[in-house]
Amino acid sequence: ESKVDVWNRVEPVVQELDATAGPTLVVSHGGPCSFLISQLIGAPITTCGAFRFANSSITELVRRDNGDWQFERLNDQRHLEEALEGFGTLA
Repeated sequence: ESKVDVWNRVEPVVQELDATAGPTLVVSHGGPCSFLISQLIGAPITTCGAFRFANSSITELVRRDNGDWQFERLNDQRHLEEALEGFGTLA
């Protein structure tokens, strides 16, 4: 699947998110997420490579009053650190 194919595949999701009021949860692999976020913030397809996501990370965007999307969290893994607290370090 080409980058353009992925870009086109996530476009309906972007349109749905733009039309949805209130909180919405999207669960995805990192690749499609980078395309989704690029479209949400109005960036070109070439921006997709700038986003990297660790497994089980959380990225949160909120819609501003003017309709633009703003990052609240990007690739946040604090919940994993808290869950593993007391188990020692992972090697």
